[in-house]
Amino acid sequence: MLEINVRGTYLCSRAVLPAMLERGSGRIINLSSGAATFPVGLDNDGTLTSAYMASKAAVNRFTEALAGECFAAGVRVFAMSPGMVKTDMTAEVFADLWDDDDTWTPIETSLDLITDLDSGILDQLSGRYFRAAVDDWRSLASRADEVIALDTNVLRLAELLTSRAPHVRIADDRLLRRRPR
Repeated sequence: MLEINVRGTYLCSRAVLPAMLERGSGRIINLSSGAATFPVGLDNDGTLTSAYMASKAAVNRFTEALAGECFAAGVRVFAMSPGMVKTDMTAEVFADLWDDDDTWTPIETSLDLITDLDSGILDQLSGRYFRAAVDDWRSLASRADEVIALDTNVLRLAELLTSRAPHVRIADDRLLRRRPR
């Protein structure tokens, strides 16, 4: 699973980046999962394995790192979760939810997000993670400055404000990390 999700994402990016860098533009959309951010309790039933969860978190961090490396060259990189989509893979793992229509995300929702990412309207948010089924990504283009200031749609350690963590500040009632510009 790690081999496919992490190495596969890396190799696909490595395959397309040279041409994108040469022409000074391009967009990469990496496939992630909500499992990258799910809280895991000590009573985890193993439905989503540690390898799957870790691999999707790695995809999100790889996306952010690659976006930072390629932004000045005109390449934008995003991670997206399609939501719960009915596939052969989900049929077995989530058989008990198969007939619950509220659980599933229509594939068209993911296609709409991909189309918007590819159009360039969210380019300012390169390196961010979008959830097709949950996020109101259509409003994020007009809120890009807020997303960047609040450092949302990324994986971060949520720290308590302490005297040992002076790099953290409180603003807008949220715990934030200052990002280098």
